[in-house]
Amino acid sequence: MAPALADGKLTYQRAWLDARTYLRITPAGRLNLRLAGGGKVGGEALPNQMRTSLGFPDPLPGYRFRQLSCGGDAQAGHPALCDRSIVAQAELRTHLGFDFGPDWANDWGDASADEAWQPLHVSGPDIVVFADAGFAWSVGNGAGQIASGNFPALRNWLPDVGVGLDLGPLGFYLAKSVGIQARKDLTFTVRLGRRF
Repeated sequence: MAPALADGKLTYQRAWLDARTYLRITPAGRLNLRLAGGGKVGGEALPNQMRTSLGFPDPLPGYRFRQLSCGGDAQAGHPALCDRSIVAQAELRTHLGFDFGPDWANDWGDASADEAWQPLHVSGPDIVVFADAGFAWSVGNGAGQIASGNFPALRNWLPDVGVGLDLGPLGFYLAKSVGIQARKDLTFTVRLGRRF
């Protein structure tokens, strides 16, 4: 047994980056971009609760649950076993130009309408067209692993595309995987809040 496991003191380093930008391209349209990723950056192996994976429901909704789990699909419970992951997301939103809901849904006391949570007022809808791509991997020199100083080739990333209707408090999305590991079926997702 490793000394770190015997005394319960693991020394690992983990980092995460989530960079986003929201660009208004027309009075009713926005282009939203996100790049997120991270994982093990040094030290001993990550404990299981700090490992990562990619797949349904987010941020790759076109693929099955934990499609990229670095061997987790062969174990009970399908755990996430990857050391690192990265995802790039883009979405184009356009507002259809009307809001609906009862007038009292906007009256929440002294808070302004912009600051108040309005669960019964639909501020939209927005039509959303999106694309995502990502990859998750284990760090090492063995089969199926990527050396610590290297980055996964873009040809190995899993892409998906989709369309959705965002009603403010609720969003309804259809996604389809594309590329080498594409699945034949569509994925339908209902979300509380926006994708990112």
